[in-house]
Amino acid sequence: MTSSTRYGGVKTAATQGTREYFLDIIREMKKRGEINPAERKLARQLEDALDDHKLDCIVVKGEKNAGECAGYSMRQFDIADRSTL
Repeated sequence: MTSSTRYGGVKTAATQGTREYFLDIIREMKKRGEINPAERKLARQLEDALDDHKLDCIVVKGEKNAGECAGYSMRQFDIADRSTL
């Protein structure tokens, strides 16, 4: 996993690449959706795609190299709900 961490509603840490991390992002999008309907719609679409097993969670990072293109690294995460498979 990467070092990125989010804190969900009960103040527990969720690490990037986990289902909990993704669900926390969706929760925050829904909150912002009260002001921005487009974000609420996108949150619902992402949630539906997750439920339908049609969502890939991928992190892509550029390699560090003094401002020049040095390639990238990519990692795919499995955030499926195993209880429904």
